[in-house]
Amino acid sequence: MKISKKSWISFFILAVISFAVWFQFSYPQLAFLNLQINKDHASKIANQYLQSKGINPSSYYSAIKFETADSADRFLQKTLGFSQLNKFVHAEEFDMFYWKVRFFRENEKEEFRINVSSKTGEVILFKHIIDDQAAFAVIERDTAKNIAEDFLVKNFNFNPENYILRDDIVTKLDNRIDYAFSWQKKDVNIAWDEEKDAGTGKLIYSVVVTGKGVRAFSKNDFLVPDQFQRYIRNILSVGKNISSVINIFYFLIVCASVYFIVGRRNHLAMHKTKFFLIGLLIFFFILSILSNLNNWQVFLFKFSTTSTLKSYILQLSSSAFMGAIFISIVLLIPYLSGELLHFEEFPQKTNGSFLYYLQTTFFSREVTQNIVLGYFIFIIMLGLQSVLFKFGQTYLGVWIEYNWMTQLTSAFIPVLATFTVSFKAAVSEEITFRLFAISWFKKVFKNIPLACLISALIWGFAHSNYQIFPMWFRGIEVGILGLFLGGIYLNYGLITVIVAHYLFDVFWHGAGYLLGSAAPLYFYSTLIVFLLPLLWALAAFIINKPIILKELRWHLNKHQLFNLEVLKHFLRSNPDLFALKTTEQLKDEICHHGWDVAVVEVALEDIEKEKI
Repeated sequence: MKISKKSWISFFILAVISFAVWFQFSYPQLAFLNLQINKDHASKIANQYLQSKGINPSSYYSAIKFETADSADRFLQKTLGFSQLNKFVHAEEFDMFYWKVRFFRENEKEEFRINVSSKTGEVILFKHIIDDQAAFAVIERDTAKNIAEDFLVKNFNFNPENYILRDDIVTKLDNRIDYAFSWQKKDVNIAWDEEKDAGTGKLIYSVVVTGKGVRAFSKNDFLVPDQFQRYIRNILSVGKNISSVINIFYFLIVCASVYFIVGRRNHLAMHKTKFFLIGLLIFFFILSILSNLNNWQVFLFKFSTTSTLKSYILQLSSSAFMGAIFISIVLLIPYLSGELLHFEEFPQKTNGSFLYYLQTTFFSREVTQNIVLGYFIFIIMLGLQSVLFKFGQTYLGVWIEYNWMTQLTSAFIPVLATFTVSFKAAVSEEITFRLFAISWFKKVFKNIPLACLISALIWGFAHSNYQIFPMWFRGIEVGILGLFLGGIYLNYGLITVIVAHYLFDVFWHGAGYLLGSAAPLYFYSTLIVFLLPLLWALAAFIINKPIILKELRWHLNKHQLFNLEVLKHFLRSNPDLFALKTTEQLKDEICHHGWDVAVVEVALEDIEKEKI
């Protein structure tokens, strides 16, 4: 379907307005990420730090992953708001983002943990984990305290006058004594609640002294009150409860799609798209396997040294392989049923499914305009989301965590992780909640707006476990976006909404690299992933195959062609059969006698044409 000039102008104006709204409301909250220190640099810093202590890093396995100070982020956003959080981070030199590096050996408790600031490259945490039976020289408590204070003054310009001693813990073991000290900054006491005993947020320096040296330390660790942690756990449980209920509806959608696949397995629309589905399944499976390999560092970080690395890898490989197969199948089960129902429920909206492009081409200028429109829709979605967030933050006490902007940073190739997550989510969710769900609910309720609303709400509240508080707001926000996407899908087709959804996810997973202070590699690789649909659009524009709708007809093999001629001869010899029964009744009766449905449908179609 060609998009009119008037529609292009309307979408352009909406996109410009949406971009301005997003820039005003949301951009400042996305530009605070600082990733100047990339993974390789952080790993090098951690190795050098161990070497400075006379430890050979090459004698240990190592793993590295990216982390966000989630508890501090939640507390400061809730109590101060984002703008004051930003000021606090800069004024107190607090590291909201950092790299965690682990050095370990198989079957040994001893290991080293090092946190490296992603902003400055400074080592902000060190921990030497040792066996409880390890022996060290015993010193007095005052001597240990002096060692701890001298260490902080020398390494962090620590001024004892600005801090008060908070913890002074002595742990006596069989062969040593550990001294743990922490100092709280005097002028940082951020109240969580107006109640007297609700607790306050605190900035802490801590040091553990064992023997005559520092075994662990942390700089500017933010400690949130216990009541706030309980409050967050309660909110998270609400999100889990919502997701549990929504999972029932998702399960019903999957069951319904299986029902149609089994019950209508001989429908031509499904047979024409099954090989395309197989291709998607294989691609999804490959992406899932690559995703597991790409996140090897995250898995390695979780390795328990009570077992061997070989057994751990074997367990991971087995679960990853089976998980990739299961996830790929479950995500794409609704596809065949969606093609069938869309074919029947929306015969005039041909571009609402892949069947139309399989009958014509994926490389025409019609496809180009659908892809380009997807970019406009993506920008409009950003603006719409910004308005919803602004309303929620102003009137409903909503606050948002942006850790999903960096959750793929730990991957060996972050750009591959961004593409994998975004592509799989866009394709599977648009197939499930637009192609299948809207068609199914339209069939059930005989009402298109109601079908769009129900599918959008299920899709929206399925996202209620995301870190947006209160968590029910995420369901409303995504539900409204889903309703908008449903309207676009019905008017402009499946490719447009898949592209828009893909871009939306790429943006959120890569916004920190695109808008924050990140290494050039992160910026340009994310930009490439963001522009991938345009490469498809450009290829389609240049190739520009003519749009010729091929007849939807069975492709028969030699054996089926032989049977076709036999059946057609029988039907020509018994013309009275058509007078007594409808074509559908004849088809059912002949198939009941064991004939191939493909042969029967083609034979009846050919005989009907001969009558004309």
